Amino acid sequence: MGYTTRFGTQIVDYWPDDDETTLYLSSGHLTMADLIHHAKEHFGDDVKIEDIEVSAEKIHTHCIYYDLYDASDYTDFVVLTHKKQNPIVGNA
Repeated sequence: MGYTTRFGTQIVDYWPDDDETTLYLSSGHLTMADLIHHAKEHFGDDVKIEDIEVSAEKIHTHCIYYDLYDASDYTDFVVLTHKKQNPIVGNA
């Protein structure tokens, strides 16, 4: 989604974009089964769990350009990153 402006205001929000190797899940009560389900759904059913890195990020998602710190302007994410293997390019 990237950056958006709330309708009728100048308030700018941000939401991270998923891509081919990264999936952002706004954290809540996620179980390991939830993480595996989301990984397979995003990266494909044949993804190997050992190829997925799990990390946490606190990202500023609301009221981006306001000066004062407000903890509620941040969202906690569980980030799943697929460590893609580089293909072997034959023997020299």
